[in-house]
Amino acid sequence: MDFVALETIRELQKRQDGNEYFILVAPGEDVCLEESDNSTIVELSCPTYPLWEQVALPFAVKRLGVDMLHCTSNTAPLWCPVPLILTLHDIIYLEPRAHRSASLYQEMGWHYRRLVVPRILKHCSRILTVSHFEQQRITEALQLPKDRVQTVYNGYNLRFHPLSPEAQQAAKSYIPDEGFLFFLGNTDPKKNTAGVLKGYAEYLQHSLHKRKLLIADLKEEALEAILKAEQIEAIRPYIYCPGYIRNDHLPAIYNAAFAFLYPSLRESFGIPMIEAMACGTPAIVSNTSAMPEVAGEGALFVDPFQPSTIAQALLQLESNPQLQEKQRAYGLLRAQRYSWASTAEAWSRIYNEVGRENKRNHAEGKNASENETDIEEKGNKGRERGRGHAEEKNASENETDIEERENKGRERGRGHTEEKNASEDETDIEERENKGKGRGRGHTEEKNASEREKLGAEEKKEETLN
Repeated sequence: MDFVALETIRELQKRQDGNEYFILVAPGEDVCLEESDNSTIVELSCPTYPLWEQVALPFAVKRLGVDMLHCTSNTAPLWCPVPLILTLHDIIYLEPRAHRSASLYQEMGWHYRRLVVPRILKHCSRILTVSHFEQQRITEALQLPKDRVQTVYNGYNLRFHPLSPEAQQAAKSYIPDEGFLFFLGNTDPKKNTAGVLKGYAEYLQHSLHKRKLLIADLKEEALEAILKAEQIEAIRPYIYCPGYIRNDHLPAIYNAAFAFLYPSLRESFGIPMIEAMACGTPAIVSNTSAMPEVAGEGALFVDPFQPSTIAQALLQLESNPQLQEKQRAYGLLRAQRYSWASTAEAWSRIYNEVGRENKRNHAEGKNASENETDIEEKGNKGRERGRGHAEEKNASENETDIEERENKGRERGRGHTEEKNASEDETDIEERENKGKGRGRGHTEEKNASEREKLGAEEKKEETLN
C-alpha cells in the first residue's frame, strides 16, 4: 500500500462519517494497517500486480457490492462495475526520460502506467491529484477539462514535530556528528542525487564548518559510482550512507540536522520537505514543479539544475543565524497548512458527492426506465385502441358493405321485379293485343262467313227463280 493511502486511511478510520470502508490489499508479511469499526481489510491473492488490479480487484468489488472504488496510486482497472475515483499523483511516466529505469520491476511499472492511465481516465467519476501544478500538467498532457481533475493536498504525520535533544538520540545510530546535512537520495533521476553531491562538493570547498552529509536510501555502490562519474571522490569521507533508515527514526534525524536538502528536479508535492519544516529544520528546496506551491514564498529556493546554487544556499544559511531562525519559524508555520486529517476529510466529502450522484443517476435511470415502460404501455394501449378502432371501423365498413350489398340486392330485386312486371305487362299487352287481333280476325271471319252465307242464299234464290 502506498504511503499516502496508508496515512489517509488511518484518518478515515477515526472519522464518524457514516461510511463503511473495504480496504482491498495483496497478502504480505508487512501488515501496516488494522481493521476498525468502519473498515474491513480484504486480502486478494494474484500472481502479478497487473492481474491483481485488472482481474481480481474488479471482481472483488462486484462481489462485495460496494458503491464505488477509489484507486489511490495512479492506476486502476480498465473495467469497473461501480463509479471509479482515481488519485493520479503525477504523470512523470508520460513525460520524456533520459534513460531506462534502474530495475526491471520499475521499467515494467513505467510501461504499465503508460498503457493504463490514458485509457481509464474517461471512466473516472473523479480524478484527484496532489497539487495545482500537477493538476495543470495532467489536464494539458491528457487534454482534459480543468474541472475533471481536483486537487487534494497531501499531509504529514504528527510524529514530525520539534523534539528535545534527548529525543534526538536515534540519529546517532546513523551519524555521530551533530549539525549535519540530511538528504533523501536514491537512484531515481528526479531526486537529483548527482546534482546534490556536486553542490555539496562545492560547499566543502568554501565552508569553514564542513558539515557532514547523511544520505538515506542510497546504496554504497550507487554512491561510489556517482562520485566517480562526477570526479568528486575526494568528498567520500564526509558522507554517511547507511542505506535504509527506519521510518520511526526520521523525526529524530530531521530534528538533529542543521538543514534538509530537497533540490529535486521534479515533485508533484514533496512530503519530506513538509516533514522537515514540521520539525523546525530549514529546508533547501527546488524552485521547480510543485515545490514553490507547497513550500510557499518564504522557503529557501535553489535551481536544481545549477549545483552551485545549492552550495550558495548552504553557505548563506550557515553564516546567517537570523536566516536560520527565520527559516525555522517559517517552516513550523507553513507545515500547519497540511495534515492527513484534512486529506481524509476531502476524500470523505468526495465519496459522499459521488454517492449522491450515483443515487441520483440510479433514480433518473429508474424514472427513465419507468417512463419507457409507461411509453411502451401507452403505445401498447394505443395500438390496442388502434386495433379496436380498426376492428370497429372494419366491422362498420363490413356492416356498410353488407347494407350496401343488401340495398344493391334489393335494388337488383326491385329491378328484376320491375323487369319481370314490365315483361309480364308487355306479355299481357301482347296477349291482349293478340286476343284483340284474334277477336278482330274472328269478327272478320264471322262477317266474311255471314257474307258468304248471304251470298250463297242469294245465289240459291236466283237458281230457284230460274
